[in-house]
Amino acid sequence: MGRLGGTRAGDSLSGMRTVADAMRAPPVVVDAATTIQAASARMLDAGMHAAVVVDGGRVRGVVTVDSVARALAHGLEATETPVRAIAEADAPLARPDEPLAEAHVWMRAQGRALVAVVAASGEAVGLLEDHEASV
Repeated sequence: MGRLGGTRAGDSLSGMRTVADAMRAPPVVVDAATTIQAASARMLDAGMHAAVVVDGGRVRGVVTVDSVARALAHGLEATETPVRAIAEADAPLARPDEPLAEAHVWMRAQGRALVAVVAASGEAVGLLEDHEASV
């Protein structure tokens, strides 16, 4: 799976901001079998431009309004195509207790503007954006 790292939870004595301080939570979470149309509706209803895609309880990637638009432009049928077809497989993940500065550094190095934030349990708990990272 993707990149996971971080420090120990509660390590706030240093005053360092963590991913949890900047992530958008809770995320929209959709099953990999959810249609593009249903996932888009869930994102719209929540006022989010992305959703975390899970399969078998594991985070598999992220789908965004941009990936939906590209899929539709390429002729995929929104009412029949599952989001697994357009979600990036094995996307890197961040931990909520990871130092924010470190997360932004690796996001920018990999050209990632958006990553799912996953708790130690494997549950998706947020989305982290870096508007300075290129996509």
